[in-house]
Amino acid sequence: MSVTTTPSAPASRRPGEPAPDLLDYRVVHRAMTRDMTRLAAVAEELVRSPDRRRLRLLRRHLRGMTSEIVNHHRVEDDEVWPLLEAIAGDRTALVALTEDHDRLDPLLDRAGTLAAADVATPELAATLREVADLLVRHVADEERDVFPIIAERVRVEDYRRLQERFRGTLGLATLTFVVPWVVSHAAPDERPVLLADAPAPLRALLALTERGFRARAGRLFGTRLTGRDRGTVRLMKTITPLQVRLVRATGGRWGHRWIAGTTAVALTTTGRRTGRPRTVMLLALRDGDDLLVAASHGGVDREPPWWLNLQAEPRARIELRGERSDVVASRVPDAEHAAVWSRFVAAWPGFEGYQAGVRRRIALVRLRRI
Repeated sequence: MSVTTTPSAPASRRPGEPAPDLLDYRVVHRAMTRDMTRLAAVAEELVRSPDRRRLRLLRRHLRGMTSEIVNHHRVEDDEVWPLLEAIAGDRTALVALTEDHDRLDPLLDRAGTLAAADVATPELAATLREVADLLVRHVADEERDVFPIIAERVRVEDYRRLQERFRGTLGLATLTFVVPWVVSHAAPDERPVLLADAPAPLRALLALTERGFRARAGRLFGTRLTGRDRGTVRLMKTITPLQVRLVRATGGRWGHRWIAGTTAVALTTTGRRTGRPRTVMLLALRDGDDLLVAASHGGVDREPPWWLNLQAEPRARIELRGERSDVVASRVPDAEHAAVWSRFVAAWPGFEGYQAGVRRRIALVRLRRI
C-alpha cells in the first residue's frame, strides 16, 4: 500500500533566524532601471545623429535586457508572489505589481520591434522612455512594499531556492549578457559578495564575457572620455568641494553666485553604488516653488553622476542661501523640454555649446520641495 504525502506549506522565518541578503535582487533592479533610462537617452541621440553601429549595439543590449526582465517577471509571478502570499498574506497586495508586468512586457516587445529598423525613430525613443519611467516607478514600489516582507518573513533556504529559479530559467545565450551586465552595476564592495554567492559556472562565464561586454557598453553609452572631457571632470572635482565648503562655512551668504549673475544651488544626492551623500553645485532656475537644473556636466559627453544618482533615488536635499530643503527629482517631460531649455540658454548662452558638443540630449530636471 502506498501513501501519498502533500507538500507542507512554506513556513515563515522564525525570530532569531538569519534574514536573507537581498543584494543580488537590488543590483538586478539597479541594472534594469539605470540601463533602460540610458537606452532611452541613446535612442534620442540616434534620432538626431544616426549611427548604425550604435543602433546595432542598442538592439543587442535591449534584447538581452528584455530577456532578463521578462524572465524576472515570470519568476516573480510564478514563484515569489505565491510564496509571499503563503507566508505573509496579511501584508501582501501584489495585484498592482502584476499589472505593471502586464504593461511592461508588451512595451518591451514593441521597443524590440522598433529597434530592429534601419534607423532610430522618435517612436523608439518615446517607447524606451515610457518603459524606463514605468520600470523606475515599479521597482521603487516593489522595494518599498515587497523587500521588507522578504527580509522579515522569508527563510534563507527559501530565498536561495528563488535565486536558483531566477538563474536557472535563463538560457546560455542570455546568461552571456546578463552575468557581466549585472556585475557591471555592482559597487566595488558589492562585487566580491555577488561573486562569492554565485555558482562556479557563472563565475567562469563572467571571466569569459566581461571584457567584451564592457567594450560594447563603452561604445554604446559613450562612457569613454576624451582628453578634454577628462580635464573638465578633474577641474570640476577640484572646484566643487571648495565651493560647497564656502557655502556652508558662510551659512549660504557666499558661493551661490554663478556665471553671468545666475544662482547656484548645492544639491546632495545619495550615491547609487556607495549609498553615501554626494554634493554638487549646479546652476538653478526658479519655477514657482520648484528649482530646475540641467544635467550638462560642463559639456562632458557623459551623464553626470548626480543625475544617475537621482534616477536610482529621486529624493535629495538642496541648500540655497542658508536654507535647506528636501526635494524629489523628476525629469522635465519631452513636451516641456524646449521651453525650459530656452530659459537655460537665456540665463547663460554657454548651454548651447554644451548641447552642440555632446551626442546625448541634456536632461532637464525639476527639484520639487517636499
